[in-house]
Amino acid sequence: RASSWAFASRRPHPKRRRMIRGAIHYTRPAPGPEKNGVFVGDSKQFALTTAAFREQHGAVRYGGEGPQALHNELYPVEVPIADGRESRFELMNDGFGLAVADLGPADDVGRYKTRLESVVRAACRADFAKAFAHTARNWAPTPEVKAMGFGNYVHTDVGTESWAARLASLDPGELPPGLTAADARRALAAERYAVVTAWRYLGPDPHCVKSHLAVLDHDTLDPDDVIDFELHARNHTFGANYRLKHNPNHRFYYFPRMSREAEVLLFLAFDSAAAGPLLRKTPAPSIFHSAFIDPDLGDAPNDRQSLDVRLLVVWDVWD
Repeated sequence: RASSWAFASRRPHPKRRRMIRGAIHYTRPAPGPEKNGVFVGDSKQFALTTAAFREQHGAVRYGGEGPQALHNELYPVEVPIADGRESRFELMNDGFGLAVADLGPADDVGRYKTRLESVVRAACRADFAKAFAHTARNWAPTPEVKAMGFGNYVHTDVGTESWAARLASLDPGELPPGLTAADARRALAAERYAVVTAWRYLGPDPHCVKSHLAVLDHDTLDPDDVIDFELHARNHTFGANYRLKHNPNHRFYYFPRMSREAEVLLFLAFDSAAAGPLLRKTPAPSIFHSAFIDPDLGDAPNDRQSLDVRLLVVWDVWD
């Protein structure tokens, strides 16, 4: 099916709030010699299952014994979050953008991934896009459901030690299982490659009302705010991302009333063009984001369902 898509245009609306305030959870730096991080599979610390971690972060081997303890202390800060529909953000200019497209149903994940590859390839003007991981998320009122809950803390999907940043030095068995050695060779032979996360609201209502995803304007980030964060699995494999200390200069955006049928939020999780002007304030270029609840809606339901997909994107020649 041919790709038909566009980035959402600026849509001022007299009845829509241009700014809301929401609680964003930041991370406190570890004291002294301790490291910031979590042990994967510990549902009290980290809302991601071991299987989902493997799909997203691969099986990068950790040398040595690994840490005995990791520090993960969150603290909430109420921050202003602006309506992203008031501006026109584009993925390759700003690091994130809301794509409007005929996405089709998401219940057949394989078919949806194929459709999404077409949309992302067109949005990035890329030569190749492959969806290699997906995670379904829902509100988590119980410990059993929490394993696939929301990431309600500001973070990136990739860090300096992640597979995407270390692609040239990895064995094929360390890659995420959705990628092949041939995919890695193509990315490394190209002039540029990236990892893009595609976040889609799925219900239960036709539009996302209360439980949203906020993205940080990278230009408001101070490099000193960034915290290296390690993710350790029990089988001596690990991943990494970044967390964030609070800075009152941070500016967040969200896209209210996202349509479950026709809108998907795209943001860069990694970009091999680290020397370029985009996302230059983190060692591994990546967009910070966080789930949050709109507190102004009181008892409105917050049982949001969503699906995020990660894609490897390749430009054989970058112009």
